[in-house]
Amino acid sequence: MTIRPTRMVAIWLVSCLIAGSAAAKEAYLIQSSQSPGGEYELFASGGGGGSGGGGGGGGGELPSNGVVNVYFQPTSMTSGGAAHDNLAGVLGTSSPFWNTYTEANTQSLKSNLKDELNDPTPVAFSNNAPVVAVCGETPDTQSYFASGTTGFFRGLVRLAGGGSPGDPCTNTYAFSNLVPGNKYDLALYATWNAADAGSTFTIGGVSKTCTGVPSISTAPLIEGQSYVRYDAVVADSQGEIHGMWKTQGDNFRAPFNGIQIEGNFFNSIVIEFEATELDLNPNTDQVTISWNSEAGISYGIDYSDDHQTWVRRLSNLQAASTETIVVFPESGLNSVPSRTYRVVED
Repeated sequence: MTIRPTRMVAIWLVSCLIAGSAAAKEAYLIQSSQSPGGEYELFASGGGGGSGGGGGGGGGELPSNGVVNVYFQPTSMTSGGAAHDNLAGVLGTSSPFWNTYTEANTQSLKSNLKDELNDPTPVAFSNNAPVVAVCGETPDTQSYFASGTTGFFRGLVRLAGGGSPGDPCTNTYAFSNLVPGNKYDLALYATWNAADAGSTFTIGGVSKTCTGVPSISTAPLIEGQSYVRYDAVVADSQGEIHGMWKTQGDNFRAPFNGIQIEGNFFNSIVIEFEATELDLNPNTDQVTISWNSEAGISYGIDYSDDHQTWVRRLSNLQAASTETIVVFPESGLNSVPSRTYRVVED
Protein backbone atom coordinates (compact mmCIF):
# COMPACT_ATOMS: atom_id res chain seq x y z
CA MET A 1 0.00 0.00 0.00
CA THR A 2 1.32 3.41 -0.94
CA ILE A 3 0.75 6.22 1.52
CA ARG A 4 0.76 9.77 0.23
CA PRO A 5 0.73 12.15 3.24
CA THR A 6 -1.01 14.98 1.45
CA ARG A 7 -2.87 15.96 4.59
CA MET A 8 -1.43 15.54 8.05
CA VAL A 9 -2.90 16.24 11.45
CA ALA A 10 -0.54 16.25 14.40
CA ILE A 11 -2.02 16.21 17.90
CA TRP A 12 0.03 16.11 21.08
CA LEU A 13 -1.56 13.88 23.71
CA VAL A 14 -0.14 14.14 27.22
CA SER A 15 -1.48 12.26 30.23
CA CYS A 16 -2.26 15.46 32.11
CA LEU A 17 -3.81 17.21 29.11
CA ILE A 18 -7.43 18.18 29.02
CA ALA A 19 -8.29 19.32 25.53
CA GLY A 20 -11.42 20.97 24.27
CA SER A 21 -12.90 21.39 20.84
CA ALA A 22 -11.56 23.87 18.33
CA ALA A 23 -14.41 24.62 16.00
CA ALA A 24 -13.73 25.87 12.48
CA LYS A 25 -10.20 27.08 13.11
CA GLU A 26 -7.30 27.30 10.74
CA ALA A 27 -4.49 25.18 12.10
CA TYR A 28 -0.82 24.95 11.29
CA LEU A 29 1.43 21.96 11.73
CA ILE A 30 4.83 23.40 12.56
CA GLN A 31 8.17 21.94 13.50
CA SER A 32 9.86 23.92 16.23
CA SER A 33 13.61 24.44 15.95
CA GLN A 34 13.58 25.69 19.53
CA SER A 35 12.21 22.50 21.08
CA PRO A 36 14.68 19.82 22.22
CA GLY A 37 14.05 17.37 19.40
CA GLY A 38 12.45 19.62 16.81
CA GLU A 39 9.06 18.20 17.74
CA TYR A 40 5.87 18.93 15.87
CA GLU A 41 3.11 20.90 17.48
CA LEU A 42 -0.36 21.96 16.47
CA PHE A 43 -1.22 25.65 16.72
CA ALA A 44 -4.74 26.90 16.07
CA SER A 45 -5.44 30.51 15.21
CA GLY A 46 -7.99 32.27 17.36
CA GLY A 47 -8.58 31.83 21.07
CA GLY A 48 -9.87 29.02 23.21
CA GLY A 49 -9.88 25.25 22.93
CA GLY A 50 -7.63 23.20 20.73
CA SER A 51 -4.93 20.70 21.41
CA GLY A 52 -1.91 21.54 23.47
CA GLY A 53 1.09 19.53 24.34
CA GLY A 54 4.61 18.90 25.36
CA GLY A 55 7.93 19.20 23.58
CA GLY A 56 8.60 22.75 22.55
CA GLY A 57 5.41 24.16 24.00
CA GLY A 58 1.66 23.83 23.99
CA GLY A 59 -0.94 24.58 21.41
CA GLY A 60 -2.79 27.86 21.16
CA GLU A 61 -1.72 30.81 19.09
CA LEU A 62 0.60 30.32 16.14
CA PRO A 63 3.95 31.99 16.96
CA SER A 64 3.85 35.39 15.37
CA ASN A 65 5.98 36.31 12.38
CA GLY A 66 8.94 38.58 12.86
CA VAL A 67 10.49 41.32 10.73
CA VAL A 68 14.22 41.81 10.14
CA ASN A 69 15.29 45.20 8.77
CA VAL A 70 18.62 46.01 7.12
CA TYR A 71 19.63 49.62 6.42
CA PHE A 72 22.58 50.71 4.27
CA GLN A 73 24.64 53.63 5.49
CA PRO A 74 28.27 54.75 5.64
CA THR A 75 30.06 54.53 8.98
CA SER A 76 30.44 58.32 8.88
CA MET A 77 26.67 58.76 9.11
CA THR A 78 25.99 59.15 12.84
CA SER A 79 22.47 60.57 12.79
CA GLY A 80 19.27 60.52 10.79
CA GLY A 81 17.92 57.92 8.44
CA ALA A 82 15.74 54.92 9.16
CA ALA A 83 18.25 53.23 11.47
CA HIS A 84 19.08 56.18 13.73
CA ASP A 85 15.51 57.48 13.88
CA ASN A 86 13.74 54.08 13.97
CA LEU A 87 11.63 55.06 10.98
CA ALA A 88 8.92 52.67 9.83
CA GLY A 89 8.96 50.85 6.52
CA VAL A 90 5.98 49.18 4.88
CA LEU A 91 6.43 45.96 6.89
CA GLY A 92 6.26 45.64 10.65
CA THR A 93 5.79 48.11 13.46
CA SER A 94 5.79 51.90 13.60
CA SER A 95 9.13 52.32 15.42
CA PRO A 96 11.34 49.39 14.45
CA PHE A 97 14.95 48.48 15.08
CA TRP A 98 17.17 48.47 11.95
CA ASN A 99 20.38 46.50 11.53
CA THR A 100 22.97 48.71 9.85
CA TYR A 101 25.07 47.43 6.97
CA THR A 102 28.10 49.60 6.23
CA GLU A 103 31.16 49.52 4.00
CA ALA A 104 32.81 47.46 6.73
CA ASN A 105 30.26 44.69 6.15
CA THR A 106 30.07 44.66 2.38
CA GLN A 107 31.10 41.53 0.50
CA SER A 108 30.70 39.65 3.77
CA LEU A 109 27.97 37.92 5.73
CA LYS A 110 26.45 39.86 8.61
CA SER A 111 25.00 37.22 10.93
CA ASN A 112 22.64 37.02 13.90
CA LEU A 113 20.57 39.99 12.82
CA LYS A 114 18.03 41.32 15.28
CA ASP A 115 14.35 41.65 14.57
CA GLU A 116 12.37 44.87 14.71
CA LEU A 117 11.92 44.45 18.47
CA ASN A 118 15.72 44.23 18.91
CA ASP A 119 15.53 40.53 19.72
CA PRO A 120 18.11 38.10 18.26
CA THR A 121 17.39 35.91 15.23
CA PRO A 122 19.50 33.44 13.24
CA VAL A 123 19.03 35.49 10.05
CA ALA A 124 22.07 36.66 8.09
CA PHE A 125 22.45 39.04 5.13
CA SER A 126 25.15 39.65 2.53
CA ASN A 127 25.57 42.31 -0.15
CA ASN A 128 28.17 41.38 -2.71
CA ALA A 129 29.22 44.70 -4.23
CA PRO A 130 32.72 46.07 -3.52
CA VAL A 131 33.15 49.26 -1.52
CA VAL A 132 34.50 51.37 -4.37
CA ALA A 133 35.47 51.00 -8.04
CA VAL A 134 32.06 49.52 -8.74
CA CYS A 135 31.47 48.55 -12.38
CA GLY A 136 34.53 50.37 -13.67
CA GLU A 137 34.55 53.64 -11.76
CA THR A 138 37.77 54.63 -10.01
CA PRO A 139 37.75 54.89 -6.22
CA ASP A 140 38.20 58.67 -6.23
CA THR A 141 35.22 59.17 -8.56
CA GLN A 142 32.40 57.61 -6.61
CA SER A 143 31.99 56.30 -3.11
CA TYR A 144 29.96 53.14 -2.63
CA PHE A 145 28.15 54.26 0.52
CA ALA A 146 26.61 57.71 0.76
CA SER A 147 24.08 59.73 2.70
CA GLY A 148 21.47 62.37 2.03
CA THR A 149 20.21 64.98 4.44
CA THR A 150 17.39 63.56 6.55
CA GLY A 151 14.40 61.25 6.32
CA PHE A 152 14.00 57.57 5.58
CA PHE A 153 16.22 57.61 2.49
CA ARG A 154 19.18 59.44 3.98
CA GLY A 155 21.41 56.37 3.96
CA LEU A 156 22.08 54.25 0.90
CA VAL A 157 24.49 52.11 -1.01
CA ARG A 158 24.70 52.61 -4.76
CA LEU A 159 25.95 50.87 -7.83
CA ALA A 160 28.05 53.18 -9.99
CA GLY A 161 28.65 52.44 -13.65
CA GLY A 162 31.44 54.34 -15.36
CA GLY A 163 31.17 56.23 -18.64
CA SER A 164 28.45 58.37 -20.19
CA PRO A 165 25.55 57.71 -20.29
CA GLY A 166 26.92 54.92 -18.13
CA ASP A 167 27.60 51.23 -18.25
CA PRO A 168 24.99 48.79 -16.95
CA CYS A 169 25.82 47.65 -13.45
CA THR A 170 24.54 44.54 -11.67
CA ASN A 171 25.08 43.05 -8.25
CA THR A 172 23.61 40.45 -5.89
CA TYR A 173 22.47 40.10 -2.28
CA ALA A 174 21.05 37.30 -0.16
CA PHE A 175 19.33 36.43 3.10
CA SER A 176 20.46 33.19 4.72
CA ASN A 177 19.78 31.11 7.83
CA LEU A 178 16.07 31.24 7.06
CA VAL A 179 13.81 28.21 7.52
CA PRO A 180 13.85 26.12 4.31
CA GLY A 181 10.44 26.03 2.64
CA ASN A 182 8.96 28.89 4.66
CA LYS A 183 7.43 31.84 2.82
CA TYR A 184 8.65 35.38 3.40
CA ASP A 185 7.56 38.88 2.36
CA LEU A 186 10.24 41.37 1.34
CA ALA A 187 10.30 45.14 0.78
CA LEU A 188 13.28 46.78 -0.97
CA TYR A 189 13.84 50.54 -0.96
CA ALA A 190 15.58 52.65 -3.60
CA THR A 191 15.76 56.41 -4.05
CA TRP A 192 18.64 58.87 -4.07
CA ASN A 193 18.38 62.53 -3.18
CA ALA A 194 21.21 63.44 -5.59
CA ALA A 195 19.57 62.28 -8.82
CA ASP A 196 16.40 60.79 -10.29
CA ALA A 197 17.92 57.32 -10.28
CA GLY A 198 16.11 54.19 -9.24
CA SER A 199 16.96 50.50 -9.23
CA THR A 200 15.62 47.28 -10.69
CA PHE A 201 15.42 44.29 -8.36
CA THR A 202 14.95 40.65 -9.29
CA ILE A 203 13.93 37.81 -6.97
CA GLY A 204 12.89 34.39 -8.23
CA GLY A 205 13.08 35.55 -11.84
CA VAL A 206 10.59 38.38 -11.25
CA SER A 207 11.94 41.91 -11.87
CA LYS A 208 10.45 45.04 -10.31
CA THR A 209 11.64 48.63 -10.63
CA CYS A 210 11.80 51.61 -8.28
CA THR A 211 11.81 54.80 -10.33
CA GLY A 212 13.53 56.71 -7.52
CA VAL A 213 11.27 59.70 -8.16
CA PRO A 214 10.92 62.01 -6.30
CA SER A 215 14.65 62.01 -5.61
CA ILE A 216 14.65 63.30 -2.04
CA SER A 217 15.59 61.61 1.21
CA THR A 218 12.15 62.49 2.59
CA ALA A 219 10.35 60.83 -0.34
CA PRO A 220 7.08 59.09 0.60
CA LEU A 221 6.85 55.30 0.65
CA ILE A 222 5.10 54.61 -2.66
CA GLU A 223 5.33 51.21 -4.32
CA GLY A 224 7.06 51.39 -7.68
CA GLN A 225 8.59 54.76 -6.84
CA SER A 226 10.54 54.40 -3.60
CA TYR A 227 10.15 50.68 -2.92
CA VAL A 228 9.12 47.35 -4.42
CA ARG A 229 7.57 44.42 -2.62
CA TYR A 230 7.70 40.64 -3.01
CA ASP A 231 5.22 38.45 -1.16
CA ALA A 232 5.37 34.74 -0.28
CA VAL A 233 8.93 34.17 -1.48
CA VAL A 234 9.95 30.62 -0.57
CA ALA A 235 13.34 30.07 1.09
CA ASP A 236 15.30 27.42 -0.81
CA SER A 237 16.51 24.08 0.59
CA GLN A 238 19.52 25.85 2.10
CA GLY A 239 17.34 28.42 3.86
CA GLU A 240 18.35 31.22 1.51
CA ILE A 241 16.69 33.86 -0.66
CA HIS A 242 18.88 35.35 -3.39
CA GLY A 243 18.26 38.54 -5.35
CA MET A 244 19.82 40.69 -8.04
CA TRP A 245 20.05 44.47 -8.16
CA LYS A 246 20.96 46.58 -11.18
CA THR A 247 20.91 50.04 -12.70
CA GLN A 248 17.61 51.12 -14.17
CA GLY A 249 17.59 51.71 -17.93
CA ASP A 250 20.31 54.16 -19.02
CA ASN A 251 20.97 55.42 -15.50
CA PHE A 252 24.47 54.70 -14.25
CA ARG A 253 23.55 55.08 -10.59
CA ALA A 254 21.44 52.53 -8.73
CA PRO A 255 20.59 53.31 -5.09
CA PHE A 256 19.64 50.72 -2.48
CA ASN A 257 18.55 52.15 0.87
CA GLY A 258 17.33 49.16 2.81
CA ILE A 259 15.52 45.86 2.81
CA GLN A 260 12.96 44.22 5.08
CA ILE A 261 12.02 40.55 5.39
CA GLU A 262 8.98 39.27 7.28
CA GLY A 263 8.16 35.70 8.20
CA ASN A 264 8.80 32.94 10.70
CA PHE A 265 12.53 32.64 11.39
CA PHE A 266 12.35 29.79 13.92
CA ASN A 267 9.60 27.34 13.00
CA SER A 268 8.98 25.32 9.86
CA ILE A 269 5.38 25.70 8.76
CA VAL A 270 4.86 22.30 7.19
CA ILE A 271 1.27 22.45 5.99
CA GLU A 272 -1.94 24.37 6.50
CA PHE A 273 -5.29 22.70 6.88
CA GLU A 274 -8.75 23.39 8.24
CA ALA A 275 -9.31 21.53 11.51
CA THR A 276 -12.98 21.25 12.42
CA GLU A 277 -12.45 19.27 15.63
CA LEU A 278 -9.41 18.17 17.58
CA ASP A 279 -10.32 16.59 20.88
CA LEU A 280 -9.21 14.19 23.60
CA ASN A 281 -11.72 13.24 26.26
CA PRO A 282 -9.61 12.56 29.38
CA ASN A 283 -12.47 10.71 31.09
CA THR A 284 -13.07 8.14 28.38
CA ASP A 285 -9.73 8.28 26.47
CA GLN A 286 -11.74 8.86 23.31
CA VAL A 287 -9.83 10.64 20.56
CA THR A 288 -11.77 12.66 17.98
CA ILE A 289 -10.09 13.71 14.77
CA SER A 290 -11.81 15.46 11.88
CA TRP A 291 -10.36 16.84 8.68
CA ASN A 292 -11.28 18.28 5.32
CA SER A 293 -11.67 15.27 3.06
CA GLU A 294 -12.56 14.44 -0.51
CA ALA A 295 -15.57 12.21 -1.14
CA GLY A 296 -14.59 8.77 -2.40
CA ILE A 297 -11.02 8.94 -1.08
CA SER A 298 -9.84 6.37 1.47
CA TYR A 299 -7.85 7.64 4.46
CA GLY A 300 -5.86 6.14 7.27
CA ILE A 301 -4.73 7.35 10.69
CA ASP A 302 -1.18 6.70 11.94
CA TYR A 303 0.44 7.40 15.27
CA SER A 304 4.02 7.81 16.45
CA ASP A 305 5.62 8.13 19.85
CA ASP A 306 9.00 9.27 18.53
CA HIS A 307 8.26 11.04 15.20
CA GLN A 308 10.29 8.39 13.41
CA THR A 309 8.31 5.14 13.45
CA TRP A 310 4.69 5.41 12.37
CA VAL A 311 2.11 2.74 13.21
CA ARG A 312 -1.18 2.38 11.35
CA ARG A 313 -4.05 2.85 13.81
CA LEU A 314 -7.06 2.91 11.46
CA SER A 315 -7.37 2.02 7.78
CA ASN A 316 -9.89 2.19 4.94
CA LEU A 317 -11.73 5.24 6.23
CA GLN A 318 -13.87 6.06 3.23
CA ALA A 319 -14.82 9.72 3.01
CA ALA A 320 -18.43 10.34 2.07
CA SER A 321 -18.26 14.14 2.04
CA THR A 322 -15.94 17.11 2.39
CA GLU A 323 -15.53 16.49 6.12
CA THR A 324 -14.72 13.22 7.89
CA ILE A 325 -14.97 12.70 11.65
CA VAL A 326 -13.48 9.68 13.41
CA VAL A 327 -13.83 8.79 17.10
CA PHE A 328 -11.79 5.94 18.55
CA PRO A 329 -10.54 4.78 21.98
CA GLU A 330 -6.90 5.05 23.09
CA SER A 331 -6.65 3.53 26.55
CA GLY A 332 -2.84 3.36 26.68
CA LEU A 333 -2.04 7.05 26.56
CA ASN A 334 -0.95 7.19 30.20
CA SER A 335 1.99 4.95 29.38
CA VAL A 336 3.61 7.28 26.81
CA PRO A 337 4.97 10.80 27.38
CA SER A 338 3.55 12.08 24.11
CA ARG A 339 1.91 10.80 20.94
CA THR A 340 1.40 12.30 17.52
CA TYR A 341 -1.35 11.35 15.09
CA ARG A 342 -1.47 12.01 11.37
CA VAL A 343 -4.09 11.56 8.68
CA VAL A 344 -2.87 10.14 5.37
CA GLU A 345 -4.43 9.01 2.13
CA ASP A 346 -4.42 5.24 1.60
